[in-house]
This record gives sequence, C-alpha cells and structure tokens, in this order.
Amino acid sequence: MYNSSKNSGGQIANAIIIPMVVIVMISVVGIFGLLHWSARLSDETAVESQNKLISGALQLTQNYMVKQQNGVVIWDEAYHRVNQINPDEGWIYNNLMHWLFQNHGFSKSILINRDYGVQYVYAQNHTNKWMTQELLQELKPAVAKVRARYIISFRRTPSGLYSFIPQSSDARRSIAETGLVSLAGEPYLFSAAAIMPQIQSISRVRFPPSVLVSLVPLRGEKLTEISEMSRLDGFVLANNQTQRDGVGRFQLKSPLGQDVGLIAWQTTEPGSQMIRRINPFLALAAFMIAAVVIAVTIFTRQMTKRLARSEAKAVHSSRHDALSGLPNRARFHALLTDTLDESVAKGTNTAVVYIDLDHFKDINDTLGHSAGDKVITAVAQRLQRVIPETGIVARISGDEFAMVIKNCEDDVWLEYILDQVQDEIGRPIMIGRRELHASLSMGAAIATRDGNDQDELLRKADIALYDAKANGRNRRSFFEPNMEHHVQSKDRLSRELRLALKNDELTLAYQPQSDT
Repeated sequence: MYNSSKNSGGQIANAIIIPMVVIVMISVVGIFGLLHWSARLSDETAVESQNKLISGALQLTQNYMVKQQNGVVIWDEAYHRVNQINPDEGWIYNNLMHWLFQNHGFSKSILINRDYGVQYVYAQNHTNKWMTQELLQELKPAVAKVRARYIISFRRTPSGLYSFIPQSSDARRSIAETGLVSLAGEPYLFSAAAIMPQIQSISRVRFPPSVLVSLVPLRGEKLTEISEMSRLDGFVLANNQTQRDGVGRFQLKSPLGQDVGLIAWQTTEPGSQMIRRINPFLALAAFMIAAVVIAVTIFTRQMTKRLARSEAKAVHSSRHDALSGLPNRARFHALLTDTLDESVAKGTNTAVVYIDLDHFKDINDTLGHSAGDKVITAVAQRLQRVIPETGIVARISGDEFAMVIKNCEDDVWLEYILDQVQDEIGRPIMIGRRELHASLSMGAAIATRDGNDQDELLRKADIALYDAKANGRNRRSFFEPNMEHHVQSKDRLSRELRLALKNDELTLAYQPQSDT
C-alpha cells in the first residue's frame, strides 16, 4: 500500500514538477537567447554603421581629390594646349601632372585625348611600366561617364550652334568621376576629370573632352585621413583578410566591380561588450534560478509524496481496523463480494467463517482493556499466519473476526484448516508476565452449497457460530438447515411470548410438590 502511495506520489510530483521545470528552463533559455540575439544584432548594426562611416570617409576623400584637380582641369590655357594638334608635352608635364604631384601628392597621372587615346603618362619615379591595358579597362567606365556628362552639358542655341557654359569651379560642380583601381596589387584612389574652358564657348558640333586621370596610393596619409574621419581604430590595408571576430572588413571595388583590396579595422561591438559586462550577473541569476527551481522541486516532491502518503493512509484507515490492521467490516464485505463473483465464474467453493473469542469480556474485566487490545492484536497476527495465502481475515467488531477461504475442496479439507486455526490460537498469549489462553468458537457457511448471496452466507455463518457457542464453545460448527429451523422456531416462540404477555393470554398453573 505504501509502496503504491510512494509511486503515485512520485507520479503526481512528476506531473507537477516536470512541466514547471520545463517552463522555467524554456523561459530562462529564451531570456538568455534573446539577450545574446539582441547583442549580436547590436554588433551587426554597429559594424554596418562603421561600414557606412568608412564609405562616407572614402567618398569625402575622393571628393577632395576632385577639388584638388580643379585648379588645372578648369583652365582656359590647359584646355587649348591639350587639345592642340601637337600638344607641348613639356608644358603638360610641368603645369598639369608634375604640379599636381608637388602640390597635392598625385604620384601618377594619365592624359586621355578626345579620341580616347593615351596622350601622356606621368609617374613620380619616371617609369611607364605601371600603365597597362588592364588599367585602362578598369578606368574606362569612369572616363566614359566623364565624356558623356561633358557632351550633354552643351546647350543648343537658336542659331543651331552649341554653347558650353562652365559651372562653378568647386568640386560639387566639376565634371569628374572617382574610384579605386589596383596597380601591382596595391589599391589606388583616382579622380578622372574633364579638362574644360573657364569661359563660355560656341562650337558648330559637340565634341568629347580630354580627360585627366590622377592617382594616389591608398596608404599612408590617405589611409590616416580616412581613419580619422571615421574615428575607427586599427586601420589596416590588405589584399585579403580572413573573417575573424572583432575585425571589420570593408571591401574595395574597382569601377568594373573587381576586388582591389580591403580595409580591416578593430570593430566596436557594443552588444558583445554589454554581454561581457552582464555575463557574471547572468551566471549569478542562472545559478539563483536553478537553486530556486531545485528547492521548489524538492519541496514539491516532498509535499506531494507526503500528501500521497496521507491520502493512502486515510484510505487504508477507512478500510482497515486501527488496532489489528486487518480489513474492517466494510472492506470485508467488498472483498467477499469480489471473491464470490470469482468463485461463481470459476465454479469453485468458498467458505465464510465467523469467529468469536470465548470469554473475551472476562479478559477486559479482569486485566483491563489494554490487555484485551493485546489479545486482539495477537489473535489477528496468528490468524494471518495460519490462513492460506489466498484467504482473507477481517475484524468485524470487538472480539469478532471473519475469514474467507477460497477453493474449498470439501468439508474435511476445511476442517483441517480450522483445526490449524484453533491450534494456533490455543497457544499461550503472553501479556506482560502472565500467560493467557484464548479459545475460539467458529461457524462456517460454504458457497455455493449454502448459497451465493453475500448477506445470506454471512447470516448462515452467524447461525453456525451461535450453534458452536450454544454447544460448549471452543469448537466449530458447519451450517446445516436444521440450525436455521431451530433459530426460526426460537425467534417465533420469543415473538409469540411477547405477544401473549401483551394480550394477557398467559395463565398460571400450580404443580403440587410432595415430600415423600
């Protein structure tokens, strides 16, 4: 009984605790996961913002390059000299390309004429090996845009001629394109600007401009400028960079979309920094939550087991006698009903035996009720020991017991069992230092011979018990039909006497007595 109560208590505890623990764990994991997801999202947003800062700083640098070029590309003399049939290369060298190097650091320059041919190439180290067809292909989209923007800036006059009116000479109004190209594996910033006149000009047809392309390496001063404008730390220029935590990568592209290098920097990760700061508190919170869950789990399990034990004990108490521990009258009736149903189904015999302790009242009167309780307990234990394993023993009332013995083969077999019962009870019972000798009177009724109804069998077993007690006690009787007739006759006589007394129907007759 108690094992089953423990099992049921454990099941109840599991039914309560497991969902609770699962909910708490899901909540904790969900909160931690949400924090880390938010931190990662914050880091990604920060890196994206830093990429935009670098892109903006790079664009500002390129715009400034355009502004630096304006001094030589928006100039009437330069416009006329570069567009001559035989341009003066010395003048171009000194007043355009070398001047740009001396004043603004453009270490390389290319002059492309109106026919899209390379007219002049300049390099600080006086070499032309860096000038390749691959470089021209990289620059071609930017140069083409400059030429196209220059041509569409012409306005047709009412006379059918074309007028070119220069805009302001600042960087925002110049006709120029900027970008990045790769020279010998090193990224260079370039600015390609159209060489334009300073004053309005009229021409019969529109024609493309000569384009000056100025280049400067993206390292040293330029890289420092971009780093200072973006206010990011750890700027490094590289051809390739393995993806690593905490390192940002800004890919540099040529006008044709080819990779020309990348800028790497130490990213600021506010989300990760926050997580690192609060990780100790998260660990402490997780520990505290785990401790609370464990404590609640243990408490709940103990309480549910205690409740289950209390419930099982209450059920057991409602079905069993508190003194002897045997099934009580109500439980005995339920067990007898089940046994009789099983007996009918199997076609076997079942004996119902009523037992009464002889002279039990004398024990209570002489030794006290505590001694009587000890006798009841001893008798209950002995009955349980001697009855077959499939049998049932119950305490019906004070000194009355009942037994159910299944699968009775015949009366001889049952008498043998009852002899064992009497022999076992007949052994002395020690109450303190005193020996008590108890005896039993028993009455038995057998199903199906004496009937299959529970109440009928109990009534007949009680009649047989009455017969055993009337015939000297410390014996047993099996129910016989004449016992019932005797009981009924006695009952009828008792009722008739009461009725005669009520109706004053009795007469007194004297019998003379004589003394011989």
